[in-house]
Amino acid sequence: MSKNYLSFNGIRALALLLVFYRHYGPIAYPERFHSSLAFGGVDLFFVLSGFLITGILYKSAHRQDYFSRFYLRRALRTLPLYFGVFAVLYLYLLVSHTDAPKGMWMNLFFIQTMPMHMYSAGTTDLTPFDIHLRSGGVIGLGVLWSMAVEQNFYLLWPFVIRFLRDRKKLLALSGAGVVFEVVLRCILFHVDSNVAGKSDYMYFFPLTHCDGLFVGAFLNLWLQEAKLTRRQLHLSGVGLLAVGIVGYAVGQSLFGHGMWNYELNPMVQTFSSSLLALRGGGLLLLSLDHESWVSRALQWRPLQELGLVSYGFYMIHYLRKDLVSQMADHMPGHTRLLTLPIVFGFSFAFAWVSFHFYEKRFTTWKPGKITVDHAAQLAPEPAGVLV
Repeated sequence: MSKNYLSFNGIRALALLLVFYRHYGPIAYPERFHSSLAFGGVDLFFVLSGFLITGILYKSAHRQDYFSRFYLRRALRTLPLYFGVFAVLYLYLLVSHTDAPKGMWMNLFFIQTMPMHMYSAGTTDLTPFDIHLRSGGVIGLGVLWSMAVEQNFYLLWPFVIRFLRDRKKLLALSGAGVVFEVVLRCILFHVDSNVAGKSDYMYFFPLTHCDGLFVGAFLNLWLQEAKLTRRQLHLSGVGLLAVGIVGYAVGQSLFGHGMWNYELNPMVQTFSSSLLALRGGGLLLLSLDHESWVSRALQWRPLQELGLVSYGFYMIHYLRKDLVSQMADHMPGHTRLLTLPIVFGFSFAFAWVSFHFYEKRFTTWKPGKITVDHAAQLAPEPAGVLV
């Protein structure tokens, strides 16, 4: 396997487009928007992150600087932009004399999803995801839940790989992780489906939404020693895609009861994350063959450019969704569709400037003997998304 695949940036771009469509599709065209079509953007990010991180950790498990090297690289890639955004937000709140939400500090330690079942169900006043301004507007931080899931995974998974090191044991553990999460979600949903529906905590809680990370880890460990022909690789990818897509469609028709949102939908609350992760895993396998049409499509230049700056785009695009909604309400008919290119253009411009003039200063920094290689600069793993 190569250290870097250009198609991975295309996967990031595709995942980001799904997330973007899910957030702004209902605003731009509410009559025709189908949220089910946009499911799986974050799960696709998780699969790719689990694949890349596991490969890095497994191949460097013997190094003396194993932990310091990994965590420093992760910090240089994810934290400057993340904390930079929060620094600007806190400064804005100070200047505008707006009180920060009581739970906002949890975002700084990536624990904002821990009490999700409490504050979403209305049993606490902690609100780490929304900042209500004095002007009546709202700054939304909802997308950062996925950052918390990934950062918690990054905190624990390196220790697991360092301790076990054995590929077969890690492979079994990754597969067991997916099964465990499905079983846990089923148990939690049937214990009290009303709480699950009202709070949606199973979607945000790290222990119940790591399917994609485990699927990505499994695929990387499997491919470390798998001797596959191109045909076998294609069949494996198509098989995973078919299981994910068909399983999701059949599950919705049998158990979804026509509900395409998360509230009280048994299918979405229990099996959907795993099936969407399998769909993402199938796409990832197909992207590994440089000569396949999937890989060539993912290497399309616009997708490459979007994937390269996906982290900054993800961080910024949701912050003032309320303003976009208000703007769309004053736009007649189909002109509401203009909100999509407007928001997309602004978010991409910010992300491009952020990546080339701010983030790259950290990813190219070389402290001592620890360096960030060119592959990390060319195709940086998106943090959290990287909803």
